[in-house]
Amino acid sequence: SVCLSVYLPADMKKGHLLLSCEQTYLQMFGLFQNIELKVEVESLKQELQEKQHLTAAESLTNHNEAELQRRCEERQQEIDHMQQVLESKIQILQEEAQLARDEAELRVRMTESHLQHPSVTMEMVPKETSGDMNDQSIF
Repeated sequence: SVCLSVYLPADMKKGHLLLSCEQTYLQMFGLFQNIELKVEVESLKQELQEKQHLTAAESLTNHNEAELQRRCEERQQEIDHMQQVLESKIQILQEEAQLARDEAELRVRMTESHLQHPSVTMEMVPKETSGDMNDQSIF
């Protein structure tokens, strides 16, 4: 059987030792296990670091998505408010247009009445009526 001469850290102080085959095997096995464990630890450290980077990136993405969602909701609220304002303006304009049509119809009727009854002058008819525009009691 062949025995190997091995330098071990504990043996470095004593120098080079000649070990039995069994001792050499056990110590070599221990060294290989130690090396494998160190490699595994480094691999796990690297994997942990990668996962931490991914977690940080995911957290940033989630934060950005939340911020984007918040801004979208703000814009939607602004749009809804603007839509309400515009609908109110449209309603007011429609009411004003109806009042203008009613007033125009009233003036047409007054003109027709004046043409049919020339003795009634426009000065006798009030320019603004303070009630219902459909009130035809002036005729």
